[in-house]
Order: sequence, then structure tokens, then C-alpha cells
Amino acid sequence: MSRPAFGGGLEAFYRASPRSVVVAIDMVVVASAALLSGGTRIAALSAAVAFLVGAAFSGLYVRRSTLEAQGLGWYLRLLPLPLLTMSAGLALAGHGGVRKLVVPLAATAAVLVLLRAVAWVLVAGDRRRGRGLRPVLLVGPSTSTAQMARRIEAYPEAGLEVAGTFAPTNTNGDRSRARALLKAGSISYVLVSAEAHDDALLDECARWSNGSAVDFGMVLPVGTGTEAVGRVGDLGVIMLGSTTRPRQHPRIKRALDIALSASLLLLLAPVLMIVSLAVYLYDRGPVVYRQRRVGLNNREFTIWKFRSMVPGADRLNEHYASSNMANGLLFKLPDDPRVTPVGDLIRRLSIDELPQLVNVLKGDRVRFHRCSAPQCAARDYRPVAGRGRPCPRLRRHDQARPCLRRRLVTAT
Repeated sequence: MSRPAFGGGLEAFYRASPRSVVVAIDMVVVASAALLSGGTRIAALSAAVAFLVGAAFSGLYVRRSTLEAQGLGWYLRLLPLPLLTMSAGLALAGHGGVRKLVVPLAATAAVLVLLRAVAWVLVAGDRRRGRGLRPVLLVGPSTSTAQMARRIEAYPEAGLEVAGTFAPTNTNGDRSRARALLKAGSISYVLVSAEAHDDALLDECARWSNGSAVDFGMVLPVGTGTEAVGRVGDLGVIMLGSTTRPRQHPRIKRALDIALSASLLLLLAPVLMIVSLAVYLYDRGPVVYRQRRVGLNNREFTIWKFRSMVPGADRLNEHYASSNMANGLLFKLPDDPRVTPVGDLIRRLSIDELPQLVNVLKGDRVRFHRCSAPQCAARDYRPVAGRGRPCPRLRRHDQARPCLRRRLVTAT
């Protein structure tokens, strides 16, 4: 793997990696914006802490792949919640008034986005020069791996370079070469085409990696990706998990989830009330959308979101079937007419996910920056190592996501 000219620090900052230096830089920006807008030191500290709490729940500071972090779209989707909690922190510290709240929020957003934009320009330029690229093993039929290889070559901004291909049905030595590359630790990513996806194959590749850090992804057919998945050009990639082993502190994590979710529900109560009122007044329909999801060990629970579509949108799928751009479990419409204007706005700001704080408080899931498998997906597709049990060799990013194809159903 070639090293980036600017070192790993710049890329870690751009991807908002969970490193103390990255978080510290952002906290300095938040606190400085509060101070320069006339706030006290208490207000600046409150704003920084509140921003950090919001970032923890939006999933801003998490480990993400090069495929999931390209451009600025991913960052703009995750930033609204930390900014909302920052405004609540400033208000609680007595930094009141619309002007006193808007100025530090606008300054913080502008500076953070500008810094990420500059970092992305430098990182993308580095990758186009062939530096900092991660070796990838492509798995699937030769036609699919050739298509993936062409996209990787055409879009170096994805941060990948092809180290090898592996057609499971081939007997010409592909398996031996793939095993040798994984055992030598020469592979950072394994991308499997959707038609070649097989639980046993994934587990075998994970076994070959010998404990080295390898990220696994499933490449979707052209045109079936969504905003929330990784990308290589026009190919969507669902990141399935990693072979890395994180430290497990379930009791500490649960205590933090309870404390943070309860605090956020209190801090964001005005926002929740305003959004609820807006959703209801638009069409007098239900404010909250409920959907059955399948979590760890195949346990079902009800997930809560602000309704962003017209009432009964699920029943309209058959009516719009001819316009469906995707196949299988994914139902995707261009400029989806089921989405209301209010729903479109709260989706863009990621505010529709806020009711999931209740799910976090109840212990149904950890945070809410990842989505779990809808009930119908768990029925129709097998998870990695048997229904409801994640593959023991692949670490999932959310305890409430047992199904590999976690984003193949779009929720209202």
C-alpha cells in the first residue's frame, strides 16, 4: 500500500476518525466560535460538550472506510445533530437570543465544512497521483470483477487499487492467490459482487486474513445504491464489517447510552416539538413512523422515526412498481413522490432519526447512525452465520444489525 504524501493524519481528520487530535481540533473550533460571538467560557465549554454529545449519537466520529467518506455529502448529513445539540448547550449556558445562537452555529458549520473541504481536495489529489491507495481483492464472476476494476481505475478518489481478483467458481489458481494475499496481510478491502455473495465465502476470506484488519463490502448493481452507502463511481457498496476486534465494555457503553440519550431527549425537546408540529400540520397524519426491525440474536423491536412520507406509503409500492429503479428488496424511486416537503427537509438534516433516541434509551440499539435490518429483510435473506447471528469473524458496526444486506430496504 502506497503511503499518502500528507501522512495519515490529514486523511484521519477528513474522515473524522475517532482520534483525540481530530476531536480536539473540532472542539477548538466550536469553543472559539462561542467565545468570538460574545459567549463566556462556561458557554464555550457547554457548546463543546454538547457538540460532542451530538456527534457521538450522529456517528460523526467513527471509523469509516475510504468508500464511505468521499466528497462532503457524508459530512453534511452528519453535522446537523451536533449543531442542534450545540445550540441547546449554548442556550442552557445563558447564551440566549436568536442572533447569539445563530452566529456561533453558522461560524462553526462554515469553518468545519471548509476545513473538511480543504482536506478532501488534498486527499483526493493525493489519491489521483496514486498515493495512499488501499489494496482491494475483488470477488465475483470475471465480468463483475472486470466492471469493478474499471470503476476503481476510473475513480481513484475512492482510495483503492486492485491487488487481485477471485472468481469462486474458477479452478485456475484464483483461490490460492487470494488466500496468499490475505494471509500475507496485503489486502485492506474485500469487495464481493452481489451475485457472488455467499456467507461461507465471506467467512473463508475472513479466516484467511489471519486477524489482519480487512474491511468487507458488497457491491450493488449499477443504479441501486443510496446516499448512505459507500461508492466507487456509480457503483454502490454496502460495507458489511471488518475483521478487527474492538474492545468490549458492554456495561460502560450501556450506561453511556442511557445517560446521553436521556440528556439529548431533554436538550432537543424544543426541536422534537417543532418537527412533530410541522409533520402533523402538513397533512394531519401520524407524526411517528414505526417499523419492525430485527436486532441482535434475531430479536425484533419497533424502531421510531419522524414520518417523512405520505401516510400509507408502504402500500403504494405496487402502484409505483413500474418506476422502481432497483430490484430485489430495494425499492427506489427517482424524486420519490411519496416523500412530503417536510419529510424531504428533515431527511436532508437527518432530523427524522431523532425519535430513535427512545430506542437507544430502551436498549433496542446503540446510537442511531447505522440502521438495523427490517423484518422482511431478515425473513428473506440469511445473515452471515445463520439467522440473527452475525458472522463471528466479521465485526459489525451496530449491535442491532445482524443482516448483511442491512440497507436493501428503504424505510419511510
